This record gives sequence, structure tokens and C-alpha cells, in this order.
Amino acid sequence: MTEKKERLDMAKTLCAVCRDVCTSYYQHPILQNEKAKEIYAVSKSHMLDIMVGDYIIQNLEPDKEFKDRIQYNKNISIYRMVLADNARDEMLRFFDEQDIWYFRMKGQILRKYYPRPYYRQMCDYDFLYDGRTQKKVEKYMENRGFQHEESTRIDQSFMKDGIHFELHRALSTGTDDYKEMQDYYNLHLPEIIKNSKCVKGTAEREMSLDDIYIYMVVHAYKHYRYMSGMGIRHLIDVGVFLEKEGENLDYVYIERTLHHLRADIFEHRIRRLACNLFSPDGRWYSDTTDDEMLLELYDAGAYGKIENLHRYRIEKMKEHTDGKASVIRYIWDRIFPPKWQILQVYPWGGRSCFALLVAYMIRLSVALKKSHRFIREIKEVNSLIKENIEQSNV
Repeated sequence: MTEKKERLDMAKTLCAVCRDVCTSYYQHPILQNEKAKEIYAVSKSHMLDIMVGDYIIQNLEPDKEFKDRIQYNKNISIYRMVLADNARDEMLRFFDEQDIWYFRMKGQILRKYYPRPYYRQMCDYDFLYDGRTQKKVEKYMENRGFQHEESTRIDQSFMKDGIHFELHRALSTGTDDYKEMQDYYNLHLPEIIKNSKCVKGTAEREMSLDDIYIYMVVHAYKHYRYMSGMGIRHLIDVGVFLEKEGENLDYVYIERTLHHLRADIFEHRIRRLACNLFSPDGRWYSDTTDDEMLLELYDAGAYGKIENLHRYRIEKMKEHTDGKASVIRYIWDRIFPPKWQILQVYPWGGRSCFALLVAYMIRLSVALKKSHRFIREIKEVNSLIKENIEQSNV
């Protein structure tokens, strides 16, 4: 068996285990004891280990050391989730009292579709909220002992005792290349908020199922196409969501919107994979294209690989430099990105040439403040460029 075939079989087995945990209409003996430790190790890199660990304990006969390790990791994960949930509830009470509208995002929505909420593991809790109250929210979080890690025009990051909250004032960032996503949400977010449903007795709002699904797809597409890749966990998310809500979606609206966002082909592929994953008879109906995409997800891990991001940036650089790539050009493009990206972060930069110059100078100062990260990035890119040159000379 080739190395590629082994990886593909591991990916399909991991998906099958998650499928059987998430559905009640069939159970299959798809995993043997001798493969259990290997699958469990892989599942950790995709943040699926709590679900896979439960499957192993309930369906196999793991040795005591392995079983205790699974149980310990599960207990730690649940403990952290309870702490984060308590801190979240306290924060949202403040939002309700101050009448600050907010949306729960991503994993917080999706985990209700899993058999156990802790099966949908998360590193952070994401919210969209009324950005006009930024200063008030910052003061509250700091008074509660949260460390204010980062703040931009678009989001804030807070950390305390391993609890990580991302508070967003927009649904896209100004630092990614996915311009269609940024333009769409800059234009349509007010409409989405207006059409959202208010949760009685709170300041919370809920997007329509269609808008939840669209955001889930385009956020994944951003990571898959423009960033460092995405893992199998997203495939499971799509599977469990469509399993419960598939018949309630307006696919005409979804298709039209995703076509505008250039994510319709990606959605077709990921939905086809999810349908394979949740096929009623448990069989895997796929072709070479499906298998290749599954391998990409499997190799990326939950949050992708930094090499994927660098390779994407190098390829974009080549498009504007007659196929040539250099570290100097890379540094220039990172410090002085296109004008539209700068204006996403610093919209006041569009008032005049002088304002735009100031925005670029701020961008430069940010790069200098994070010089250690920037230097590491340059070294990684330099090694990839050398690798490409050596391969082209072979």
C-alpha cells in the first residue's frame, strides 16, 4: 500500500468514526483495536479526539493506559468548556443589561447539532456585536480580568485562564485576499442584522439558517483557498448541519449568494463529501476529485499548515512578477499591501493621499512591533523560495 493510499484510508476511517458517533441510524464495526491509537492521534490534530475517544471506549477494548488517557483528555476538555461557558454567560448578561446586540458565531452555533456539545471542540468563542460599544465592552472585559491581546477596527481578542473570546465588529477582515467576502459583508451585514431574529428577553440575535450556512462555507473557503488550509472538522460540521437542517435551507438563495462570493464550486465539493460521509448505507461514494480534496483536508489539520499560507502568497507574488519570487518583494507586499486592503482596516485612509500615507506608516509600525513574528515568517518564506528554485533546476 502506498503512503498516499494509507493517508486516504486513515482520512476515510476518521470520517466514518465521526459519522457513526453523530448519527443514530446505523453503527458499523469500522475500527479495530490495532488502529485505534493511530486514529486517536490523528483525531487530535483535527480537534475531533473527544468524539473519537468516546467511540473507542464504547465500541472497542482499549488497554487501561490508553483508556485512562482518553478519559483524562475528555475531562480536561469538558472542564475548560464549562469554565468558558460560565465566563461567556456572565459576559452576555452584561451585553443584555446594556442592550448591546450580539450574535453567537461558528462553533457555538454548530455544537448544538452534535450528540454532545463538547464533541464540537473549540479553542475560542466568537461573537459579532455592536461595534459602537467597543470602549464600553473593552472596559468591562478588562475589569473582569481578561487580558486585551489585540484590537483592530474589526475585532478584539481577550484571554483569561485559557479562556479565549474573539469579539468581532465585522464578518471579514482587512488583511486577507478574499475581497469578495469583505465586499459582500461590508454591503450586506446591515441587512443580515435587520432580518435576524431577536431572542426573547435578551439582546441576542440569530441569523437565518441560510445566512449561518453561507457564513460557515465562506469562512471555511477563506481558510481553504487564501490562508493555511482547513481540516476534517469542517467537513463534519457541514455533515451534521445538513443532516438536521438540510431540508430547511433555501438553496436558490444560497447558490446565488455563493456564486457572487466565488465559493459555489467549493460548496458543491464540500457538500458532496459531506453527503458521502453521511450516506444512509455508510458506503463511500467518491471519485478521484473527492479523494484529493479529502486528502487536502486530512493533511492540513484543524487550523491548516503555515506552509500552505506561504505557498499561496508566493504564487500570488509570481502572478505580478512574471513568475519570479523573492524575499525582498515578499517583504514589500506584506508591509505595503494593496490599497483596498489598507482601506478595509483604516477606512479613513481614503480621505486623501496624506491619510493613505499615514495608514501605510501605521501598517509599517505594526510590522516593526511584531518584528520577531515577521522575521520568522521571512525565514520560512525564504526556505520555500529556495526549495522551489532547487526543484526547478532539477
